[in-house]
Amino acid sequence: MARRCSKSRRWMTSAEKRLKLFKKSAKHATANCQQKILLIEAELFACRKQRENASKLFEDAIAKAEEHKFICDEAMAHERAWLFFESIGDSFKASRHHVRAYNCFLEWGAEAKAQELYKERARMEGSSM
Repeated sequence: MARRCSKSRRWMTSAEKRLKLFKKSAKHATANCQQKILLIEAELFACRKQRENASKLFEDAIAKAEEHKFICDEAMAHERAWLFFESIGDSFKASRHHVRAYNCFLEWGAEAKAQELYKERARMEGSSM
């Protein structure tokens, strides 16, 4: 779920449509959908440059994923939070979320994805970690 809002209004329209579908599904499977809904909402707030709302919803999405033991959703939410905080210049929070995303992906068994995060961060910093 790359943040494409600066490139395309179509992405936001698509995300808003999917959000409605998730909310409808949540009526029947709340625990399966809550963290996904929160993450999509966080991304939409980030696109609208509503930093405080986005920040809160990224944290809420992570908490819900952790609460419901969806390690893959937790990993993805941490990854998106990392990129969000990096984009607004909050290197402390970005670093914390990067480490958590990396660890969650490893815990989930997605070693290649964890390595991709490691390399991406090194590229972003312009040096090896």
